[in-house]
Amino acid sequence: MANNDNSSSKFTKYDRNRFRKIYPINRFPPSTSFRSSKEVNMESISVAFNGGYQATGNLQGHYKSLPVIMVSPKVPDGLGDAKREKVADQLNVNLFITRMTLTAGKVTFWIEASEKFSGEAAITVVSLT
Repeated sequence: MANNDNSSSKFTKYDRNRFRKIYPINRFPPSTSFRSSKEVNMESISVAFNGGYQATGNLQGHYKSLPVIMVSPKVPDGLGDAKREKVADQLNVNLFITRMTLTAGKVTFWIEASEKFSGEAAITVVSLT
């Protein structure tokens, strides 16, 4: 069974304005941030499908273990009514990752579609190191 190192970090909410040493009559509104006990790496890429069932992609970052990868069909911008009906059929497809490899810190993954798909897949990666 694979070891998931991404589940062992705690995020804490901080108000950055509380750390300032000024004492105004009216307090500044909270400026919240989140801090983690580990470093967070986020990456977002697009992978093109050319009317087939499978596509391959590579991540640019350097990883120590396999990260969590999320995939979904990308919705094109600025669609008119005529194009929206054509694209609706393409967006009604399931995309899933079938295989991932980690070689010298570089991650390669394979995406498969439930039907023939010509468009782009939006890939989002979140990893704790």
